Amino acid sequence: MNGNFSSFKEQKEIVKSAKLRQSSEIRIIAPSSYPEIKTLSNSADAIKELGYKVSFGINVKKLNQYNYQAARAEQRAKELMDAFRDDNVGAIFCARGGHGASQMLPFIDFDVIRDHPKLFIGYSDITSLHMALNKLSGLVTFHGPMPDSDPVEFQGEKLETMFKIFKGEISDLKPYIRRMIKYVVEGKAEGRSVGTNMSVFSSLTGTPYMPEFNGKILFCEDIGERSIDVERFFDIMVLNGSIKELAGFVFGEFRNRPNTPESKPFIEDVIREYMEKELKPSLALAPFGHGEEQMLIPLNLKMRISDSEPYIQPLEQMVD
Repeated sequence: MNGNFSSFKEQKEIVKSAKLRQSSEIRIIAPSSYPEIKTLSNSADAIKELGYKVSFGINVKKLNQYNYQAARAEQRAKELMDAFRDDNVGAIFCARGGHGASQMLPFIDFDVIRDHPKLFIGYSDITSLHMALNKLSGLVTFHGPMPDSDPVEFQGEKLETMFKIFKGEISDLKPYIRRMIKYVVEGKAEGRSVGTNMSVFSSLTGTPYMPEFNGKILFCEDIGERSIDVERFFDIMVLNGSIKELAGFVFGEFRNRPNTPESKPFIEDVIREYMEKELKPSLALAPFGHGEEQMLIPLNLKMRISDSEPYIQPLEQMVD
């Protein structure tokens, strides 16, 4: 286990990546499952067309595979650390999610990451890395599209919008909120953002990598889960008290739900039950998850749930 950080206490001082420069290198790594190279290469080519140099982590370049993962946990952690240590790299994209990112956590040097902040982007299984980096490095990270999983997001206006945010040319999330977002429970809330995959962050409960939820806004999404599973995730938050500590919730998409008796009532009904019981300001139908839309969400950033458009607002700059 790597012990080069002082403690498992949550970092109160927040660090952000510098604004992305045109000269910055974009590094693509594989912290979870191994990627499909053709799709990955097409997304990388699209980034290159914006004028950026793109490089690949060693496990991606070697086409490594180990069980479900791109490599053993130590090798995947080294690929991550090499990217953070490289001063030429301005942004780190996770190729895809899948399974196994949490296995890396004991081998990560969070102090090094804190001293070399960079844009870090991914979602799904990458949630465990987001939460650990947010807590132990104090880093602002981004739930966002991955070049193997979301090739449509690496085209045209969608790709340009994402990079304009990284360059500091867009300072809000309005480009992503173009469809109806509705309230589960009306109200306003402010707090640092945390999330996003419910099953992944629930699996960190009781570990030193789980950040505090007190006063935060929790973003939630998932795939392949039954309503009884979502209810179980909420019950964990009830039993450990975190549901009362949270300032508010934003719910994205819940895709590929199994059609079983345990899938009733609908997930939306479960969400409404818990939100109304706790009277938590909460939004639903936000455009993020495992669907066709992948909203960029800064995590560990001061955010607001608003009572009017654009509903979800950053309260500070996303990049320095």
